[in-house]
Amino acid sequence: MNNKQSQDTSRIDYISALVTDMLTETLTPSRLAFAASHLFGVAQNAALLAGMRNQDVELSYIAGLLHDLYKFTANVVDRHAEDGAAFVKPLLQDSGLFSQKEVETVCGAIYFHSDKAHRHLPMDEILKDADVLNTVLSKGGRIVSARQAARWEILCKELAIL
Repeated sequence: MNNKQSQDTSRIDYISALVTDMLTETLTPSRLAFAASHLFGVAQNAALLAGMRNQDVELSYIAGLLHDLYKFTANVVDRHAEDGAAFVKPLLQDSGLFSQKEVETVCGAIYFHSDKAHRHLPMDEILKDADVLNTVLSKGGRIVSARQAARWEILCKELAIL
């Protein structure tokens, strides 16, 4: 699929509804607003970056939607990337909408998304960069943590921003 737009949005629609339902069932309204904004924002950024980098836009969007679902629904920060990948794997498999390779690709990106200091596969890098982009821009582009600084600088050059 790579950079091509698909007319069939059923997989994105399914995952979007699943994420929305899980967040709504577990979070207070104020926490729900933050979580939804973050997850859908990262998903949009991931789709944008995937398109620019000639990678799978749909799977990038889905990885963005799911990347912190465990963190928000279980209220866990430590090891949330690693545990989050294990958490979403059966959700993807049980849907019957994804091949095993697609499940591994999405889960791999989620697993590594907190490791901003190291390079991994293209989808992993898209998710890391989408997460940084969302986090920094949600603060007006002025607050960049030390952990995000190197990626932010590269992203600014790639996107010709700030």
